[in-house]
Amino acid sequence: MDNSNLFIEGTFTVGRLEQAGTFDHTRNSYKLHQLNLDYGRLLSIVLNERTMGSDPVFVGSRPPSNDTLWDRIQNKGFEVVVYDRNIENKEKKVDMELGVSIVDTIHSLVGWKNFFKSDKVK
Repeated sequence: MDNSNLFIEGTFTVGRLEQAGTFDHTRNSYKLHQLNLDYGRLLSIVLNERTMGSDPVFVGSRPPSNDTLWDRIQNKGFEVVVYDRNIENKEKKVDMELGVSIVDTIHSLVGWKNFFKSDKVK
C-alpha cells in the first residue's frame, strides 16, 4: 500500500466527483487540493473487523502528524516504512521499496525459477 498514491489519485477522484477544486488540464479533471484522508480510518473500513491475512507492506511518505494509519498498523505488530520527501518534495524511495517487496513476496511464494521462467536462474 502506498499512501501517497491513494492521496494523489483521491484528490482527482473526489475533485471529479464533486466538480470541486482546480481544473487540471493535463488530466482533464478537477483536483481537490484540500482533500484530507485518515488512512487509519480507511484501513478500518476496508478490514470491516476482519484480520489481515499475510503481512502487508505499508510504505509511504511521512504522513501528517494527525494521521492514525501508521500508529494503528504498528500497534497490530506490522512494520511501517516511512520516507521523507526530497528537497523537491518528490518521493524517490517509496515505489522502489514497494517493487522490491513485491518481488520478495513472489520469490517466497514461487521461487526464482518460476518467477523468471528461465533455466539460467538457479
